Amino acid sequence: MTITLTTQKKTYQLTVTAANGSFTANKDITSVAYGTDVTLTAGTADSGYKFIGWYQPNGKQLTADTEYTVNITSNYAIEARYQQTSGVVTFMSNGNVVSTVTKPADKFTDSDMPSAPSAYYGYQFDKWSMTADEIKTALADGNVTVNAVFVPVKNTFTVTVYNGEKETPTETTYEESQWISATAETVEGKNFAYWTLGDNIICRNRKVSCRVSENSILRAVYTAEAVESQGTATLRSANYNVDTKKLTVNAYLTVPENAVIVSAGLVASSSANYNPSANGELTANNAQFNKVSSKAVGKSAPVSYTWTKGSVSPQDVWYIRAHVSYKYDSESEIQEIYGELITVTAGCDYDYAEKGTASINATEYDSNSKKARFIAYLTVPENAVISRAGLVASPATAFDPTTTLLTYENAAYKKISTKAVGKSAPVSYTWTKGNVNSGDTWYARAYLVYTLNGVEHTVYGKLTSLTITAEKTNPA
Repeated sequence: MTITLTTQKKTYQLTVTAANGSFTANKDITSVAYGTDVTLTAGTADSGYKFIGWYQPNGKQLTADTEYTVNITSNYAIEARYQQTSGVVTFMSNGNVVSTVTKPADKFTDSDMPSAPSAYYGYQFDKWSMTADEIKTALADGNVTVNAVFVPVKNTFTVTVYNGEKETPTETTYEESQWISATAETVEGKNFAYWTLGDNIICRNRKVSCRVSENSILRAVYTAEAVESQGTATLRSANYNVDTKKLTVNAYLTVPENAVIVSAGLVASSSANYNPSANGELTANNAQFNKVSSKAVGKSAPVSYTWTKGSVSPQDVWYIRAHVSYKYDSESEIQEIYGELITVTAGCDYDYAEKGTASINATEYDSNSKKARFIAYLTVPENAVISRAGLVASPATAFDPTTTLLTYENAAYKKISTKAVGKSAPVSYTWTKGNVNSGDTWYARAYLVYTLNGVEHTVYGKLTSLTITAEKTNPA
């Protein structure tokens, strides 16, 4: 008996609207295979209208060109937008359409001006670039575009630094988003252990760099016990460019005092070449790529190393670890440090530090109430504004992590923080699921959608699983 496995690519629908005009597509858009390029071309406009560009449903303009090509990886909606050739006022904010008003010039009034749009982090709305009277005058000559004008706003915070176990701290005023740096002082008879910001340990190196969004206490903690000094290997960012199909990864590597770097860089493998559960730890011995910095050898200072991988398609999964090897002198043994294994899904998981971050920081279960709790932590970069944030979740009965990527589109539960919308500060979101029994397994991912410089970004965090046992209880 011969059994043959037959597979085929998933298909998706491309929805195109074209009010007051027409369009053509080079392929059937009702059933498009995953990864297929579809080219759309604007057609003839109705009388009194003209084509002004291709737009996303949220009002973001993709291009003003008549032709646009989209790579289909999910169900997708797009609009060929046509506009009257006169009497139209378009209000714009950072490249997005806020509202459109269609009126004869003599009918336009102050009441037609829209409310203030959301400002980016560190800015506030000042005014529209034209007044109602100026718009009325300009409408006599055709359509008018009015832009939102923003001005910077800088909040200040006081950071109280306790360093060297001094009784009197130093207080410094910082502007919002400004980096704070400090180096732990030497304390006689004690060893430096770590830095805390508020109640959280944020750094185990003597030199710390961080940003704050409120008045804070930064404290160097010391101990009389011996503290083992080790190097650190951290992936600081992983950025994916959907246009160039390039994945760029940045590693940050440090060594202890008096040590020098022997080798530093990162190792990486695609999911097609590496399986974490079957192939063991990802190291230089089994990685598809072992990338090292030639400039790092012999250095003692922290090293930043960037690797760019081309020809990466959306949804490709990559496993990556930073690594550093060092020694103290020619006679000492080489110490080798590997950082945390990071999973990067092109187009979903990216920009861990330099852009937005989304993570499940804690999972809890109360056996008495049979409630499971997932706590997500979400951040955006400077000048970005959150448009949607929360987490997605599914029970194991409805989701298989070996075959499917958990996203907002396919999750059994889509949880949204209404308080996060419009914010630029870090957001914590907690979801509690009742009626969870012993033996149940749940999967969850934090997610974040934000706008930066007129571009919308979507970030998903690492997939987290919670398997309920009778012993699991909510911590005191």
